[in-house]
Amino acid sequence: MSIASPPRALTTVGVVTHPRRNCDEVFTAIVGWVRARGARLIALPEEAPAGVSHADQVPGEGFASTADLVIAAGGDGTILRALALAAPAGVPVLGVNLGRLGFLAEVDPPELGRALEAIGVGEYRVEERLALECTLHTHGGPTTVRAFNDIVVWRTPGFGQAALAVSVGGELFARYAADGIIVATPTESTAYTLSVGTARPDADGSARLIAENPALVSQPDGLEVTLEPAAGSAAPTEPVVVAWIP
Repeated sequence: MSIASPPRALTTVGVVTHPRRNCDEVFTAIVGWVRARGARLIALPEEAPAGVSHADQVPGEGFASTADLVIAAGGDGTILRALALAAPAGVPVLGVNLGRLGFLAEVDPPELGRALEAIGVGEYRVEERLALECTLHTHGGPTTVRAFNDIVVWRTPGFGQAALAVSVGGELFARYAADGIIVATPTESTAYTLSVGTARPDADGSARLIAENPALVSQPDGLEVTLEPAAGSAAPTEPVVVAWIP
């Protein structure tokens, strides 16, 4: 999700945490920084961690629109959950690594205090990243979801390979006989490209389509994955339309 400008004055800070990680060091830094600024601290009701027991509890639907900054403490899954909450409101997320790899995290706990001080005085930049918006068209109507890493179109278990057609901007791009297709943002593509030894796309540039052979696709008006009539069965069985969100 692109953030065109730095956040407004930091008067409210949201915290999203991993429920089974030791967040004490992180909470100490966050609470001290928030109190020193006279700001408000909010957390999700289902989390309400003891370390920030004085935080106001705000439900998910109003969480991001209330916050000026969201701090996600955990692994990549926690950061992706925070992004899902924050992106519709255009609120930036600071990822603090409490996991193993922490691919999406910006800082480790020992560095958090310095990072917060830098944010407080405006010495930071917001990294813009693409997201995917996927619409599944079925007889029951369209269903739309947003993804920050990838979207997978996968065959139904118990059936053979699916015959899939991929169109970009309304033009046929390729046909595949495969177990499935992964449409990945540049964020997630980095992990895939490292594993197969191919070029890595820029974080705000292209997205990557992975099937039998990886292929870079620049930001199209739309990418559609359709199950061919000759195919056995796949999930889903109707067109999947993917749009890039700048």
